[in-house]
Amino acid sequence: MQEKSINWRHSLAEHSAEDSIKEYIDRIGPGIFYDLGANLGWFSLYAANCGNRVFAFEVDEYNFLGLKDNVEANPNISNIEIFNIGIADKKRRVKLRSSNTEIGGHHKTLELENFNSVGGIVSYKHVKEIDVDSLDNIIEENRLPYPDYLKVDIDGSEYAFLQGSPKVLQNCKSMVIELCPNTDFYKQCVEILESHSFRLTRTYSIPGWEDGFNYVYEKD
Repeated sequence: MQEKSINWRHSLAEHSAEDSIKEYIDRIGPGIFYDLGANLGWFSLYAANCGNRVFAFEVDEYNFLGLKDNVEANPNISNIEIFNIGIADKKRRVKLRSSNTEIGGHHKTLELENFNSVGGIVSYKHVKEIDVDSLDNIIEENRLPYPDYLKVDIDGSEYAFLQGSPKVLQNCKSMVIELCPNTDFYKQCVEILESHSFRLTRTYSIPGWEDGFNYVYEKD
């Protein structure tokens, strides 16, 4: 393994607090790793540095600048590709809502009818229209390999992602996904995962957030 050289120029402290994500990455691969909701790319770079081929997706244009900067600041880690597009259930234009335009900001949510998170993370301070698509479509149009492993942290778009990605779920071996149990579509998310032979193997609390958890789903 290469010596780790992760640039923290734009990174936030709470990334390092999610040790469950690092633990998940340490347990998998090497293989094809997709980071949905990459933010500034700390976990993408960590996964790439652990020998995975990484495809990182970040919807927010400002966070994407930080992601691009961090990838370029680590030229020794070359097995990573980045995409500035939102993951949802189908190709369409939707509104992206955020509380700020800071590089590294969190809780940038898509305005979806199947939004699946707590209302407290939604802000209307900054709203703009963006392009989103299903991960199945993105993979087909860009001729990408299907993921072996996924990290899914897309602030309420998880149900939309699961609805629009049957081929991804068919090919994927495991994932760590952030979900909020007390939301409208939580049970439907679990049903979709179980219908593709995933089973829950680990549950991790998220530091500083009582409503959400990181769940690890794996296939036997």
